[in-house]
Amino acid sequence: MAFTLFNVSYSSSVLYVVLVLIEKLALVVGVSKFFSVPLVRYWVVGVSTVAVLWAMAQPLLVSIPSLHTLGICFFNALALAVVWGMVVRSKLSLHPAIRFAILTATALLLLHWLAYVPVSRLLYPPWHVYAFAFGTILLVLQYLALLAAVFSLFHQRLLESEAEALDLAYRDPLTGLNNKRYMDVIFDKVLLLASRLISLWRFAILTLISLNR
Repeated sequence: MAFTLFNVSYSSSVLYVVLVLIEKLALVVGVSKFFSVPLVRYWVVGVSTVAVLWAMAQPLLVSIPSLHTLGICFFNALALAVVWGMVVRSKLSLHPAIRFAILTATALLLLHWLAYVPVSRLLYPPWHVYAFAFGTILLVLQYLALLAAVFSLFHQRLLESEAEALDLAYRDPLTGLNNKRYMDVIFDKVLLLASRLISLWRFAILTLISLNR
């Protein structure tokens, strides 16, 4: 039996590989935008073009299918290495646990792609049967971590917007001074505090009077 990526037919393998490469390209671009890490566009376009052409060249490499599979694994590992590097370099404020989850899932996926051919050909030939399921689990974990990062950033920006709105509600944007609404709130708090002190003072006086009697 010919050795192809995850042991499927040529037409299905080419379609699968192209979809995987498109997913990796979208992942790299999306992570670059989200984490505000710039990419060199012509490098991305060039590597993506070579990867797609390599995937389409599978029928030409029938005699050495391992070489074709190795190339596809390399392109996927390269994209994941770029993603890992962008997350590390990013200055975006994220919870350490979320950043760690993204980095861990990405690193495991990278190792998964790099180890696929050596493990399948040399160490454990039946690995190609389980590789797809294992890679899918890692991919789901990676996207769940990225989704958690999106929600975390959304929550953080929501709190910042709320704080900014409250600041604008109590501060004049032209002068930077507190406005009448702020003074009303402060005055109400001072009255509440004063009323508590007066009540406490009255209670103390009544207690003293009752003791003197």
